[in-house]
Amino acid sequence: MLRETTYLLLTSARIIFWAKMPSSVLMALTLYVAGVDMAHIEIEHLTFTYPHASKPALEDVSLDIAPGSLLLLGGKSGSGKSTLLGHFACCEPPEGERSGSILIDGVPLEDMSPFSWMSKIAFVTQKPDAQIGSGKVIDELSRGLVSINCEQSTMRSRIAEATAYFGISNWLDRDVDELSNGQKQLLKIASAMVLNPRVLVFDDPISQLDPVTASTFLSIVHDLNAELKVTVIMSLRTFDEVYPTADMVAIMDAGTIRHVGTPREVACSLYLGNDQFAYALPSSVRIYHGVHPQSDSCEFPL
Repeated sequence: MLRETTYLLLTSARIIFWAKMPSSVLMALTLYVAGVDMAHIEIEHLTFTYPHASKPALEDVSLDIAPGSLLLLGGKSGSGKSTLLGHFACCEPPEGERSGSILIDGVPLEDMSPFSWMSKIAFVTQKPDAQIGSGKVIDELSRGLVSINCEQSTMRSRIAEATAYFGISNWLDRDVDELSNGQKQLLKIASAMVLNPRVLVFDDPISQLDPVTASTFLSIVHDLNAELKVTVIMSLRTFDEVYPTADMVAIMDAGTIRHVGTPREVACSLYLGNDQFAYALPSSVRIYHGVHPQSDSCEFPL
């Protein structure tokens, strides 16, 4: 009752305080009073095989992702990253034979309704065109809210908050087809955040972005995790910008989790195991190891 009353008061007062309150603070307060808590994710012994495949694409994958944390997922092409993350896509999981489970706060994904799934988990691929329709930006921002039968007043306030937070308020009447890849990725995140998700899943989201746009995009994701406490799972090919701030790193190989731990623990494990994927580590770590190749102290600078 307290949360509901506070939410109504905040919504009513939004216009009054809009010019004075930073959008990040306003959005964080709105998420809190709306009852959005951090999500605990458990992947338990997940094994998956595509139809007609001779061996599993995922084999006995287990991860425990703490609420509000950022998990960085790495591995060579074909290691199983996209297949694993694809299981978080609402209504579009990979087709094949699966055993094991993925739980959000103890609830298996397959037991969630599409409404609950969409409200809790947002999935962003490396190809924004595959997830964004045509039409105006305002249409894309409202698409998910319409699908969950959101009231018009709530829809307007959520879109206003999200566009202010991401700095895209002046995009509403633009055609989606006119946006760059980077702008489409930003629109995709904004479209996801209007649903107040507790989990953001990114499958190599910067592969089609230029370095400047990619850096801006990753900074935004970091802020969402740090300020709004949204649990983030992200796969990337190179780790320079995200690795030092990640709470947890997992490296996949041939459908299994080969290394998992804190960034420093995983860097140490990669080098001590002579793993070729060490090339993807941040330049500071690789330079340190080049200067101290025999060191096993694992005191890498991050």
